[in-house]
Amino acid sequence: MPRHDGPSDPYGCATPSCWAMFTEILARDYSQYQHLPEHRLVVDAYMVQHPNFATAAGRRSVVIHLTGIYAAVVCHMPFVRIGHMLGEIFPNKEDAPVLAQPLSNGQFNVGDIYVAAGLKDHSKLAWEWGISIWQAWRIHEETLLSCLPGKVRVELSKAWPNQLAGPTPTSVTAPARQEPRRP
Repeated sequence: MPRHDGPSDPYGCATPSCWAMFTEILARDYSQYQHLPEHRLVVDAYMVQHPNFATAAGRRSVVIHLTGIYAAVVCHMPFVRIGHMLGEIFPNKEDAPVLAQPLSNGQFNVGDIYVAAGLKDHSKLAWEWGISIWQAWRIHEETLLSCLPGKVRVELSKAWPNQLAGPTPTSVTAPARQEPRRP
């Protein structure tokens, strides 16, 4: 990763170089790709992969973004519903549990998305990144679900009614491609 001395993520533990790559990806998502649906996965995977448990805001960030990955990867919830649901998790800014960072933090990272060759590759890698993050962090599934408000658990159960009754399957795959929203 090229050295960069600029700003870094205010919640996470990213280096300035990593943060610069991520912000370039965000700019590409909004301009070149016109806010593709997988943008949600890119943001959530990045933020979970760069956790900071030193502050309540950092702990909430990990829980919120891991819930976003769970909703997309495990429950196959439409991305537009995920964004609305995540806003319901900590309405009073209460604290969140510290989730021990797994030994493996996924098989992909921001560099893989950064060098994606076009929209199709970007979307495929976003799913692979999200899935690999969930597989690494799924050890915290029970804790994650237990700290979610009832309203959010109901929303997740609507997406996958049998899911909240037991652990996720060991293998998860991307659902059929969701079409981007067009203005």
